[in-house]
Amino acid sequence: MNLSFRLLGTTLATTTSLTLWACRASAEPSGAMDGVPEWGLPLPAMIAVLPDARLVGGHGGGGGGRALVQPSGLYIGLDAGGALMLADVSAPMTDALALGLHAGYRMPSGLSLDLRGDELGVHAPSGGGPLVAGGVGMRYTVPLEVMPFVEAHVGALEYGPVSLAGDAALGLAVPIGEHLEIDVSARDWIAEVDGAIRHVPMFALGFEVGFDRGR
Repeated sequence: MNLSFRLLGTTLATTTSLTLWACRASAEPSGAMDGVPEWGLPLPAMIAVLPDARLVGGHGGGGGGRALVQPSGLYIGLDAGGALMLADVSAPMTDALALGLHAGYRMPSGLSLDLRGDELGVHAPSGGGPLVAGGVGMRYTVPLEVMPFVEAHVGALEYGPVSLAGDAALGLAVPIGEHLEIDVSARDWIAEVDGAIRHVPMFALGFEVGFDRGR
């Protein structure tokens, strides 16, 4: 547990530094976006370009125009919130602070390959350490001004014993400039705990720093 918190603390410091860098990068003059088409397309044309681009930030003069940019590249994100161990016939519901870390690669289509780890904080009814879950999976982000996303992972859950686990999540991402997003999400980890299939929902607020390519 202490090792996990040290890792998350180190990641938080690193990611905060990257966030400051991203904010400075997103404040560059709009001339850096020359050659990128303005967001003034009719609805059929907008739909046609969505698979290969997403809407981020505002650029240009007082008209408040939007620009489509390719979002592909590496990213890293950190989440904090709460997790629940849902009640069953043998144990009441419990809750705890939860922390999550994820990183991966986003393709221009909005599909991402994602690696995720969560320290859920709650304990198994039989005792042991806090539940820690992790896995590899995929996310799809809908390229809108406020971007819904859906994701799923397959991996393992550990609290002493280790069992196969998976999660599914829904969320919203709000772009802040070109490199930074604020995320809110709800996910449900499912795994065998103490011989029974248990659901461990996690609700979190976080941020993600992306490193766009093709500039």
